[in-house]
Amino acid sequence: MRAAPVVAAIGAIASLLAIAAGAAGIAGASPVLGPWTIWPFAQVYFILTPLGGVFTCIAGLVALAVSIYCASYLRRYDGAYSIWWFGAAYVLLLLAVVGIFAATDVLGFLIAWEVMTLTSCGLVAFEWRE
Repeated sequence: MRAAPVVAAIGAIASLLAIAAGAAGIAGASPVLGPWTIWPFAQVYFILTPLGGVFTCIAGLVALAVSIYCASYLRRYDGAYSIWWFGAAYVLLLLAVVGIFAATDVLGFLIAWEVMTLTSCGLVAFEWRE
């Protein structure tokens, strides 16, 4: 079985989930994720506000288009590179982007921003032999 269509389908499902989360944020029905204790005196919360929901829907639509394109784009790399690693980094990037829009404090924003930076760096370095 080829990995490229499966990774593209997983990315499309993650994109649709981001769109659904954005729609819930727009409707005001977004659940609060947290508190997660990072340090003894620091807690992180994530919640999608209506404005964050709009940006999450836009990011989900863009990611859906990218996922559809990935089905054909990744075929040439299947067997030469780890397509599964690409898929994991891609979904983690989408999750980090949603985390940026849902962060309620500076610490949560910085954590999501750093995860986004590291995963996008990994995606840029995906084709490391060229």
